Amino acid sequence: MINPNAPCIRIYEHSVNPQFIREQDIEEELAEQTPPTLQNEIISDLAPNPEYQNNVNELFNQEPQGPIEPNYELNEERKRLINNLSSYRYSRFYQRIVDVYPNIFNDIEKKSNDELKQDIELIKTYIRQRRSSEHFKNQFNNILIGVDTVCTNILSLEVDGAREILMNDEDVLDTLEEVRLKYDIDCQLEPEVVLATTICATYLRVNAKNQMEKKLRSDKMKQGIQNELNKPCNKNLEEEFSDI
Repeated sequence: MINPNAPCIRIYEHSVNPQFIREQDIEEELAEQTPPTLQNEIISDLAPNPEYQNNVNELFNQEPQGPIEPNYELNEERKRLINNLSSYRYSRFYQRIVDVYPNIFNDIEKKSNDELKQDIELIKTYIRQRRSSEHFKNQFNNILIGVDTVCTNILSLEVDGAREILMNDEDVLDTLEEVRLKYDIDCQLEPEVVLATTICATYLRVNAKNQMEKKLRSDKMKQGIQNELNKPCNKNLEEEFSDI
């Protein structure tokens, strides 16, 4: 009996296998084909380019450049913004502005128009908000001086001391502060209004003082004071102070 596992029989089965025969045919067909040739253009593209290599070396060897600075057109609008912001350098608020915004005046020429406008608004807001509640209280006092003058000279009312009573009343001052915070008066009140009220109040106060001093120095007032001093004292007072 023939052994099916004999080497000769296994080799024969493999050689007559259709799959093996097909693989052999494919290998023979591939062997007969000529290898593909590359076009000259492709070969030239694959070859190293000395000029490109030199450019790459120059890029790696050159020194790093700094950031490109913006170049803004110096038109009338930009001139106005730069001059407006620069003018605060020479104002009485300069040191206080720098304490709050240390770098606001650095590199003004390199800033865009929007940045210049933003810095100007920051400074204006800070200057308006510098008015504390004490400053607002002084403005209220100036208004009361005007009211005193109108009531005394026009309405012939005796209102001496009313202003001092109001300015020393804590409830009035608390209400005044509440009004200031409610309407944000420090930021809304224009500087022209503040200056006008301060000037008017100062003149009214000085006028009242000068009128009082003038009355005290007048002959009529001196005569009245002298008459009061020359009046005989009360008899009881004479007896009480007789031993002095």
